Amino acid sequence: LSHNIEEDILPVPEPSYALFVDGKKLAVTAEESEITDVLDKIKAEALSSYSDKNAKAEITQKTEIKKDFYDDTPVTSDELYKILNKPVENEVLYTIEDGDAPYSICEKYGLSLEEFSAMNGDNYDDYMFTGRKVKVKEETKLLTVTVTVKKTYTKTVKFKTETTYDDNDYADNKTVTQEGKNGKNQYTDEISYIDGKQVKVKNISKKVISKPVTEKVTVGTIEHHYGHSTGNFLWPLPDYSTITSPFGPRWGTNHNGIDISGGGVYGADIIASDGGTVTLAQSDDSGYGMHIIIDHGNGFETQ
Repeated sequence: LSHNIEEDILPVPEPSYALFVDGKKLAVTAEESEITDVLDKIKAEALSSYSDKNAKAEITQKTEIKKDFYDDTPVTSDELYKILNKPVENEVLYTIEDGDAPYSICEKYGLSLEEFSAMNGDNYDDYMFTGRKVKVKEETKLLTVTVTVKKTYTKTVKFKTETTYDDNDYADNKTVTQEGKNGKNQYTDEISYIDGKQVKVKNISKKVISKPVTEKVTVGTIEHHYGHSTGNFLWPLPDYSTITSPFGPRWGTNHNGIDISGGGVYGADIIASDGGTVTLAQSDDSGYGMHIIIDHGNGFETQ
């Protein structure tokens, strides 16, 4: 009996490689490198839109490559690239903004009112207000890429004000005893984008460049009341402090007062040194000219 042994030898099956996205098998290739090369190409294309050389790209979905004996016909790298870039419609949530209406939202996402109603219910008009979320459909790629970049910036830290109250001063008097100064901090944020849309911001570092200096002020507590005497006397001619003739002997007699003057003094306001009651207001030739006398109580008068 004759027998051809070669006819009995069956071909040994070759394993192939399958790409799983979020647990679902999408395609099979003959070599693993065909899958990894396509994934790297998609990530590189996403990074090309960003100037940050330290930007990182990751496939948003969970991807797995499994080696096994599959019945699927292997696809080429070009075919796999087209599969992964195929546009798909996903249901997403949209936050209603001021001025939004069902018609404008539908136009923005290419939906009909019937489709919008099917996703959100016939009574969607009942919750069409700012801040509420509604369902819409948005076209994305089958495989999306998350790009993460870092941004460093400075921010002003405003100084605080510390107030001390003085019971011996008027309430409308405010004295700055220490000037305030703003500080500055440096922040670094990690910003994530999916297909060019910002989805997340996370602060990863903070550095104090300069600390703010607290402003310190003193404010009086005494409220102004007509005729109210405090016992504290103010300078009667603000902005002028030159005494041209002091109290004491003058021209063979006693000068019972002081003369205050200065450049541009004519017409300047003269204020009462303290609260009190006007007991005299007159003009005469005694040397005082136009003058008033204020009784401040407790034996004090000013003229």
